[in-house]
Amino acid sequence: MPALKRIALVMGHFPYNHNIRVGLRKYTLPDKPWILEWFGPGLDAVERLKHEGADGVITHIQSAEMGHALRELDLPVVNVGSQYPGVFPDQLVDHSGVGRMAAAYFADRGFRRVAFIGHPNMRYSNLRMEAFMEVASQRGLDMTLGEIPAPLSSGEGWETPGKVMDLLEDWLDSIPSPVAVFCCNDNLARTLMDVCRVAGRRIPREVAILGVDNDDPHGLLSSVALSSVDIGAERIGFAAGKVLETLMKTRGKGKSAPAESLSQFHPPLGVVTRASTEVAHVRDPRLAAALEYLRQNAGKPVNIGDLPKIAGVSRRGLEGLFKEETGYTPLQYLHRLRVDTAKKVLLETDFPMSWVAERCGFKDAEQLSRLFHKHAGIPPSEFRRASRV
Repeated sequence: MPALKRIALVMGHFPYNHNIRVGLRKYTLPDKPWILEWFGPGLDAVERLKHEGADGVITHIQSAEMGHALRELDLPVVNVGSQYPGVFPDQLVDHSGVGRMAAAYFADRGFRRVAFIGHPNMRYSNLRMEAFMEVASQRGLDMTLGEIPAPLSSGEGWETPGKVMDLLEDWLDSIPSPVAVFCCNDNLARTLMDVCRVAGRRIPREVAILGVDNDDPHGLLSSVALSSVDIGAERIGFAAGKVLETLMKTRGKGKSAPAESLSQFHPPLGVVTRASTEVAHVRDPRLAAALEYLRQNAGKPVNIGDLPKIAGVSRRGLEGLFKEETGYTPLQYLHRLRVDTAKKVLLETDFPMSWVAERCGFKDAEQLSRLFHKHAGIPPSEFRRASRV
């Protein structure tokens, strides 16, 4: 019988870390004799680990001191936190990809005034903000920024009761409606929802809200079901387990693989649309009619030549409206809709690519592969494989 492996989880009880643990657990089942033990966050957890020992460590490094203390233990370690990368092999979210995805999502839905609210002392938040701003600028959106300092560890708790809501209320009062707000995580998004409810701001008509983490899929924690960027944290936990196993197997057996070769940035899976953003802010009713037609018929054969008649405008005029409001031609917009649908089908089914192509409106699997790679950056088969745990 294989010897039991004791795996220390040195991290706080954030939803992201919980999902990391779920993915790691999926990696251990059904045949790996690993015991997962939660040590908690920070230097106290490292001190406990020093005395109790472990065969391997999955951690969310919160400080340079914590990283240094873990290195002194001389144990196989994989880091899943973005605050202090590069100390050990990292399995991380592509936070810049999250920001780009959020900005494109708002632009594609016709929002012209957007805002970002985040934690300036958190690296992941800043990476999301910078990418969000870059794409928002490229798409010609009116941009506003806001900052709410965050605690650096779960042990510190949240801010002084009511303080965050007061800061958010003051910030929100400075922004004209309608506005689409991208929050750096779901927790901040839900707090902003509470502020809107108290202030009488309608969601999503006046304030559309998008979070990150998709940590409340059943909408039990929000006053309005929250749209969120799904980062696929379980997938990251699964990958971290795989890397840790490699480190444990090669420990003490000569030269091991360099840390950077074991590190990986995982792209977000997509935006899960719920009630908090389920509104399209398109100024021109002719364009609104065309967009609605494409959304309703994206999975069917669509003749782009029919759109001018549906919208009641010339072909050239319609193309100008599309470019101005969405940044795409009508055909490019249709392709993006189909790729977004394909992502959901790939995640939820195991059907072959030919079936996915037909289901999502593509001519064949070859066209699906080509356009998916163009818009998503990776082939559909790789997207499905990387997104599963």
